[in-house]
Amino acid sequence: MTARRLHRITAYPVAVFIALHLANHIALFWGPEAHLAVQSLLRPIYRNPAVEPLLIAAFAFQIGLGLSLIWQRGWPTRTWPRIQIFSGGILAFFLMQHISATLFTRWAKPEIDTTIYWAASVVSRWEFGMYFAPYCTLGIAALFWHVAATVARHPVRHTRATTIGAAGTIFAIALIVTLAGGVFAIALPAPYTAYLDTFWTL
Repeated sequence: MTARRLHRITAYPVAVFIALHLANHIALFWGPEAHLAVQSLLRPIYRNPAVEPLLIAAFAFQIGLGLSLIWQRGWPTRTWPRIQIFSGGILAFFLMQHISATLFTRWAKPEIDTTIYWAASVVSRWEFGMYFAPYCTLGIAALFWHVAATVARHPVRHTRATTIGAAGTIFAIALIVTLAGGVFAIALPAPYTAYLDTFWTL
């Protein structure tokens, strides 16, 4: 079995989690309470002690194998393969930082629950938002463009692939704008504002 085929096959369990995670984020458009309600239903599944270590290992494997494939392949000449490599690199960086930040916060700051308030906190102030807003937007958009590049392996599906990438980019922008309070106010509980203060005073 080739590394490329192995990368695709092992992507399925990761894709299931990502789909659930994105569905959870979609609930935010109905308010923080809706997001928290959906999250409370999903967490017993992916935070199960028997599931979570395997899920983290699957992500690590996907990232490592994906970066290895990028290194081996080099820079292609066609547009969609270039999009696949470029989006894959951005996605790998985003996932490494996002997953490690989540695990670190849970370990170092047990009083901070990594809910929607944690995600909103880093775009609630301009000094953090200058980095996290484009970082999160690019990371989410890269996911959709990476999927789109896979779809575009068949020439007749190029239009469908472009639609997937464009829709994902719009979703990413809408989500970050909502997290930043651009649609409705998200009142951060006191522990989250204090959490931000500790970083800003370092």
